[in-house]
Amino acid sequence: MAIPVNTIPTFHIRSDDLIVVRNNGRMYQDTRENFAADFGVSIPAVIIAGGNEQIYERGKRNTINRDDDTIGGGPLQWPEADAIIAKLDQAIAAQQTRERAPLLARSAKVVAAHEKVMARFNYIKGDKERAKLVACLKTGSLSEIENYVRGEIDADAVQDVASAKECLKRAETAILTLAKIVAASVDPDQFDFDA
Repeated sequence: MAIPVNTIPTFHIRSDDLIVVRNNGRMYQDTRENFAADFGVSIPAVIIAGGNEQIYERGKRNTINRDDDTIGGGPLQWPEADAIIAKLDQAIAAQQTRERAPLLARSAKVVAAHEKVMARFNYIKGDKERAKLVACLKTGSLSEIENYVRGEIDADAVQDVASAKECLKRAETAILTLAKIVAASVDPDQFDFDA
């Protein structure tokens, strides 16, 4: 159910665990638990038996309702509700910070996975074409990556078993590094980069 945002300072308590605070076109809407954390206060216990919401609009109404029927009311000046409304901007900021925290944690995991992949690049020190590989991987161009791997194979002109093994080792390292980069971009929680 969408609640329209209005400019009248409003404190709305609903029995379905939803709290709404509005003022000057801004609105906060969340659960009782999150409300207490974001506003730093508990909800005044004022809904009387049989009521399922209380709506306080400063200077206009303070009603206790059961569905669409008004069954009671409170004073038009309610200092506790006014103090809550005064904290609206701070509570919205706290709510946004709380809601962004999981995203920031996820971003940190992605950065950590990227750093592990970059450490893998630094591990390929013996490859004289490492800079070329890194450039190919950074651009993400499949044709450049394919050309790099083919170039590694052709570079040695594979004349004996030893040079063929060295060539395959470099190609394998390039392919494994690519696979780990792709894995890191999909979901770093699913992959062990230390293996």
